[in-house]
Amino acid sequence: MLVTSVSVLVLFLSLECSHGYYTNGHWTRQPRCPNFNKPCRLQVVMRDSSGNDLQTIETGTCTCNRPFNCSDDWSKPRHVVSRRLISDTHNMTLQMMFCKPIEPKSFCQPGEISLEAVGSLALPTDIAAYNCRCGTSPLVLKERSFGIDNQIHHHYVCAEHVNECERTSPCMTIQGVSTSTTYNCKCANGFHCQIPEVLNDEEVIYGHCNP
Repeated sequence: MLVTSVSVLVLFLSLECSHGYYTNGHWTRQPRCPNFNKPCRLQVVMRDSSGNDLQTIETGTCTCNRPFNCSDDWSKPRHVVSRRLISDTHNMTLQMMFCKPIEPKSFCQPGEISLEAVGSLALPTDIAAYNCRCGTSPLVLKERSFGIDNQIHHHYVCAEHVNECERTSPCMTIQGVSTSTTYNCKCANGFHCQIPEVLNDEEVIYGHCNP
């Protein structure tokens, strides 16, 4: 499932580039970045369940306002924010390049959404909001929903703020087949959040931790 998603994402970004977003080593024909919280470029490193690199994808999102430029040097620590994103379908490292040095000043509080990413596919291709930082802990997917803008919205929280599931508590709640999925807690080591193999015509589906 992960490999399929990666293949579709690569095709999507390739088509995007063919329409003029990247030419002769420069990102072109992109909208101006609306504010300094908007990353001007994204780099995604996809990995399989064993942690092996599958694909590195890079795409521009917007053009910096003068006098700033969107650098292509990913080693710039004050302009690049790197985050590890984990969900049930992917394990990836997302790097965000900003027009000027930036990182949220405040640390996330329990329950606060750190990062909201959007895209037309199961994997995000743009950043909608970057509200707070998590320190050294990775980001884990809290909710994935289909918005009125026909985009899939991914809401990430700090892993350290996610409680371990109780023995009988549902780890996942699905509202409708494709409306929204909420991850309520994290399964203990050796267990995975799974939904029933046979699904009835129910409006709400629950997943549970199984070995």
